[in-house]
Amino acid sequence: WMYLDKPSVTNVAEDRGSRLAVCSTDYQVHILKPFSPGANPTLVHVPADCRPFSLCWGPRGDYLAFTAENAQMLLSFVLVPVREHALKPIVVPLRSRVVPHYLCPSPCGTRIAVLGKLHAREAL
Repeated sequence: WMYLDKPSVTNVAEDRGSRLAVCSTDYQVHILKPFSPGANPTLVHVPADCRPFSLCWGPRGDYLAFTAENAQMLLSFVLVPVREHALKPIVVPLRSRVVPHYLCPSPCGTRIAVLGKLHAREAL
């Protein structure tokens, strides 16, 4: 999967354009800078035992949010900082029987909506 970080006026000079977050079939997440020739992909440090899906960028591009499944088939919401590597990822277990399929950050950057199925109905 590929997810585009939309450049804003404040980060275009810093990042020289957009970035792509790519989740590979081996569940590794990389950040690519497609408009920077010769730039190497940056590996995102995904917590151990997390198989990510449903990636989305935070509003300022400071973090990646995604839902993940572990080896026991339990689902979690994961927030991984991509600029400040001193910060640790946050992993929050989701309610049992929730099947998430879409994430969307709020414009202010303080909340993330998780849309999914709960008891055969859509839940937010």
